[in-house]
Amino acid sequence: MSGTTARPGAGGRSGRRRAVGRGVVVPLLAGMVLSLPGCSPSGGSALPDVESGAKRSEVEFSTDSGEPTKGEPEFPEVKAGDKAELAARIRNETEQAQKVKDAAMRERSSTGGAPARAARQGEISKPYDGCSGKTLEPGKSCQVLFRFVPSSAGSSTAELMVDFDGSAPDIRAEVGAVALPGGGETTTPRSPGGTAPPPTGPTGPTGPTGPTGPTGGESEGPTGPSTEPPVQPPPDTPPPVEPSAPDPGVTAPAS
Repeated sequence: MSGTTARPGAGGRSGRRRAVGRGVVVPLLAGMVLSLPGCSPSGGSALPDVESGAKRSEVEFSTDSGEPTKGEPEFPEVKAGDKAELAARIRNETEQAQKVKDAAMRERSSTGGAPARAARQGEISKPYDGCSGKTLEPGKSCQVLFRFVPSSAGSSTAELMVDFDGSAPDIRAEVGAVALPGGGETTTPRSPGGTAPPPTGPTGPTGPTGPTGPTGGESEGPTGPSTEPPVQPPPDTPPPVEPSAPDPGVTAPAS
């Protein structure tokens, strides 16, 4: 940038003109700070604006300890299907320049406290990264933005990882998130060997038995012909004796 040229402004106040680029002059009043797109007044890159309907929280880590010095490593509480963002600032508090190799967040189960599932694949993204590959001079910082869109209600955890190519200790921090029911829950695809689905709930009670149907009528079919042979009299039985007729010449005595 070119030097600053002071000249009297309107109304007797001093004004300033500062060249930006080539052939562009921007007038500045005393006490104003020039902020260019992609830069912040503190020297780090500017984060994108919070999208409509999203919530954002912030946390800051120090390179000398790897512990959070401001804020908590937690996504803001949102409904399932809504966007939660965590802006992580990494500040170099050492006396040497530190190069950030990579800043990322991965799915991870909780290591303690209340049970929580690991964030599923596709729920976490990194829409902005101003740290990976950047060298931080002493006292300087950078920022990285992570986004979490929970697919279902409940508690989830992930792990923030920042690796350095220098003497600073790598940062590892468990990040918590809580999703409330009532949002636009989505179905998130899972990779083979990913987190197993939650257990199925207990089976509900059996419903009442329906009414018994009418009893069918009973009927007998016609009796078929007998297959047994007719009974024959024994061969040695004499034939029956026929009674003899009365003699017509014999008169029966009177009673």
